[in-house]
Formats: sequence, structure tokens, C-alpha cells
Amino acid sequence: GMYGERLGLDLHLVTADPGPVLNLEATVQHCHLSVSGVVAAPYAAGLGCLYEQEKELGAAVVDIGGGVTGVSVFYGGAMVDCGIIAIGSHALTQDLAKMLNVGLGDAERLKTLHGSALSCDADRRETVEVTPLCEGNMALASQPIRRARIVEIIRPRLEELWEQVADRLRACGFLGADAGTVVLTGGGAQLPGLVHFAEQVLAAPTRLGYPKPLRGLAEATSGPAFSVCVGLLAQAVHDNDDLFARPRHVLAGGGPWPARLAAWLREAF
Repeated sequence: GMYGERLGLDLHLVTADPGPVLNLEATVQHCHLSVSGVVAAPYAAGLGCLYEQEKELGAAVVDIGGGVTGVSVFYGGAMVDCGIIAIGSHALTQDLAKMLNVGLGDAERLKTLHGSALSCDADRRETVEVTPLCEGNMALASQPIRRARIVEIIRPRLEELWEQVADRLRACGFLGADAGTVVLTGGGAQLPGLVHFAEQVLAAPTRLGYPKPLRGLAEATSGPAFSVCVGLLAQAVHDNDDLFARPRHVLAGGGPWPARLAAWLREAF
């Protein structure tokens, strides 16, 4: 053994509102499956896309989802901070829909195909056809808009998001002269120019994070949108009980897995 005078523990506690967690748990139980544990999405994103050396030396993960953006910081091989920002990529879609008077589906297509975090000279020359929403029973003809207009609409929301990300990282001491790597992941991270935009705002080396390859996964799951899913799989494989938060509320639906599978098949088909 070793001699010492004091024994201490650095603990990072993650809490969540019980309502949404129990609702998700009930949904899983309704499919006749049991919940082994609950893992915070920002932590799972880090497991899915960070290299071991990055987790050891220090890295931040910004997981841009549809409704929210998760931020987590890793150092010494463990997560030391995490949080949620209530802005996601769907906010960009809503801004486009409102400002251009188009449907959400058309706005999503404009964002995906023609959106960018940075503008260039070509954006002022290139035009995109948009179809406004109908007025009463009268269908409106499509009209051209400059691609630069799309960038102008989504840029303020991006600035708002990344100001909050910077504040979060600055509050936990991550940003500064010795800032580690910032990894962008999630479906919203695929917006063209976003990596360079984030690098300018945070003044830190930034890259796009892809899920680490796992044997047996389809190639379609190799994009940044699947980092959390791959991280959950990695956590389940390692099955570290110390990192699982056991649900306090136990729902019905246990029993051997063949019986649960048969019950699910009867209900679904």
C-alpha cells in the first residue's frame, strides 16, 4: 500500500429532469426491451468521435443536433464538463422558412443544398429557385434568390449559437492559449464552412468528428450524425457500471428476452 494524509475524489455529476428520461424509458419498455442505463448524449458523442489521445490531452466536443447542441469537455481520459445549449440546426431551418416564406421542407432543402456558414463572391452571383407558400387557393410561382441571401439569414443564428458555445467553454477554462482540439459532430456540423467558422470564433484548432469505425455497422452510419449512436454502442460494449446512472423508477416489462421479443412481434405485426 501507500501512505497518505488525505483521500479525495474529483467527481463530475450529470443531472437531468426526470420527466423526459422516464418518458424515453417508458417508450423503450413499450417495445418490450429493458433499459440497462442512461448515458448523457454529450458524453456519448465524445466516446463516438474522439481519439484516446485527444481525451487524454484535452478536447471539447460540440454535438449539433436538430433541437439542441451538446457540449462536453474531456481531459485526463475522462469527461470533466458537459452541458446543453437550446439551439440546434432546426433553428436555421425555421429562420429560412420565416424569412423566405417557404415551407419547412423547402427550407431544410435550401439549408442542406445551398446553406453555408461563410459567404464568398460566387454567392452573390448564383441564384436559387424558391417557391413561396400559397396565399389562399392561389399557388405562387417560384422566384430566384441569391445564394448570399441564404447565408445572410442563417449567419445570425450561427453567431448566437457559437457565442454561447464559447461562453460555456470559457467558463470551464478550456479556451485560452493552451486550448485543446474542438471537435464538431452531429448532423448540424455538416454545414459547409462551419468548421472554419468555429475555428475563427473559438481561436482553437477545430475538426469535423466522424464516428470511430465499429465492426458490423453499415457504411451509411459513418457520418457525423451517428456519433452519439456509436458512442452508446461503445459504452454498452464496455459496460462500465460506474458510468451508468441506474434509473430509480423501474417499469414493467421484464422477463426473458425470448418472451419479450415474441411479445414485441405480436404487437408490431
